[in-house]
Amino acid sequence: MYKIIAEIGSVHDGKLSLALKLIKKAALSGADIVKFQMHISEHESLKNAPSPKYFNDEDRYSYFKRTSFTLLEWKKIKNYCKKNNTEFLCSPFSIEAVDLLEKINVKYYKVPSGELTNLPLLEKLKKTGKTIILSTGMSNYREIDNAIKIFDTKKDYFTSMFVNLPLSFRPGRNKCNKRIFKKI
Repeated sequence: MYKIIAEIGSVHDGKLSLALKLIKKAALSGADIVKFQMHISEHESLKNAPSPKYFNDEDRYSYFKRTSFTLLEWKKIKNYCKKNNTEFLCSPFSIEAVDLLEKINVKYYKVPSGELTNLPLLEKLKKTGKTIILSTGMSNYREIDNAIKIFDTKKDYFTSMFVNLPLSFRPGRNKCNKRIFKKI
């Protein structure tokens, strides 16, 4: 069975009303699952950490702080997903984000490929006993192999995601996926 996941990520810009509108649009478009990202600035970034070029007028710490939601707001988001017949999914970027998501009883987690080497986060996610969707798009073989060892290959999902758009043909990528998934 296939499910369509609508990626909202952080494009809600920290506005609950916009997050709810995006959920509604995703549901009307046929999404089965709506996925967000949970950033908790004080647990992910130093105040003076260098920011990527695409952070124009704001540093990373301030952006994560401004676009984060409270526990009550996350509960509203999850409930609104249910009201719109979609499932709630979230990518935590810290152990503290997992703790917060556990308080709203999420069904499963999505690990972004950029966090694949964050072994303490992966161990924390494993301890929840929830199903894990593990993205491998930005990772190399060694990183993927190390992450796979942590999880239950009969229960968890391992995906290869595209991280750059527009998509370009990459010879050998299917061979790479066969090598990775053959082990599972």
